[in-house]
Amino acid sequence: LNDGDKFLLGINDIGQAKDVPRNQQGRALVSDPRNDVHLLISQLHLAFLMFHNHVVDLLRAQGVPAANVFTEARRIVTWHYQWIAVHEFLPLSVGEDLVNDILAHGPRFYTYEDRPYIPVEFADAAYRFGHSQVRPFYTLNRSGVRGQLFPDWKGTCPVTHDHVIEWSYFFNMDDAQPPQASKRIDTRIAHPLIDLPTAIVGETSIPEEHSIAYRDLERGRALDLPSGEALARIMGVEPLKKEELGLEKFDLSGE
Repeated sequence: LNDGDKFLLGINDIGQAKDVPRNQQGRALVSDPRNDVHLLISQLHLAFLMFHNHVVDLLRAQGVPAANVFTEARRIVTWHYQWIAVHEFLPLSVGEDLVNDILAHGPRFYTYEDRPYIPVEFADAAYRFGHSQVRPFYTLNRSGVRGQLFPDWKGTCPVTHDHVIEWSYFFNMDDAQPPQASKRIDTRIAHPLIDLPTAIVGETSIPEEHSIAYRDLERGRALDLPSGEALARIMGVEPLKKEELGLEKFDLSGE
């Protein structure tokens, strides 16, 4: 409770430290409120807090000087996160061949001068393919608790003991059942993201503003993002046809 090297954890309804820390209004005490927008992301945030605290215990057991424990724990946790992104997340998303080629030869289309940055074409366009991967329903744990990301697992509120996630239901782990596969990346979005709750998007002037698809398109227009087809041509890649994208029913003559 009074350990400057460790992160605070939240206590749930049966006294377990299985939630992110919260104030009396139930708001998460995290640097980015988006990390509490729904249960899955807040529980993942919690997993990294707990991992950091375990690393602190490990470093102390190894005799690391007290003045260096927090900095060393932060470095180790950051490196683990980066390793997961490079060696698990990216190969599953874009394929091992592409990842190995970039690791061996470097990026072909991304350059920077002084320090790395995340291009807006990635942060506000390409990376949003993750919205298509959200499943209509999720099972959280061995108790069989099942529901939708919204409204069932909406965030900004304390996590009760029956909603604590067992990560073997989401990631491959030794001696465990296969995890729930993410939804296929395509042009369709699960209903929970088409009708986002007011607690997430606030009061809106039109119903469409509750849809993540609408909000993604508006975000792209506000930032004047180039289309995927335009970027493909710059990269010397033949853009996919409407039929390949499942968009043959839509008028894209303005493209």
